[in-house]
Amino acid sequence: MIKNNTMSCSFSLPFGLMLLSLSSLLLVACQSDSDPHAAQFDCSSAELAEKMKEAKGTPWQQSALSKKGLFRIDLSCQQAPFVGDFQSCQLKLYQKNQAVVAQRISMEGGMKAHGHGLPTMPRIRTTEETGHYRIEGLKYSMPGAWTIGFQVSLDQATDFVIFDFVI
Repeated sequence: MIKNNTMSCSFSLPFGLMLLSLSSLLLVACQSDSDPHAAQFDCSSAELAEKMKEAKGTPWQQSALSKKGLFRIDLSCQQAPFVGDFQSCQLKLYQKNQAVVAQRISMEGGMKAHGHGLPTMPRIRTTEETGHYRIEGLKYSMPGAWTIGFQVSLDQATDFVIFDFVI
């Protein structure tokens, strides 16, 4: 459904559950020292700050196939994901290597290790180019392991595309 050149960012409960269950595979997150067997990620280290500084300004792109293999999404941002300001990202949707316009596309994300979603409610906006969308309002609140997912519906088929990454 398109309203004022904006696609809804709502999603169904099964998509949210699928996203959370898939993101449970993530092993890296900011954690306390209470569990000596847990993966460790020092959120306050100088090394992390330096890596985040290096990543800022570097273009970032990932591609992923949907779970059923119906769609591919190329996700790109002007720079690697970072904490703080809004991200400048876009996505391109393909079906059988052809750019397509979804009847509905929605987005959700979060940090499984911390049990929370995105700090904002991003909007997916169409552009004049077939299959090309702009993501507005995407922001990450802290370093660590993140998952974002897209639910795509087209021609009575629905599938999910998941991206996992660490900031």
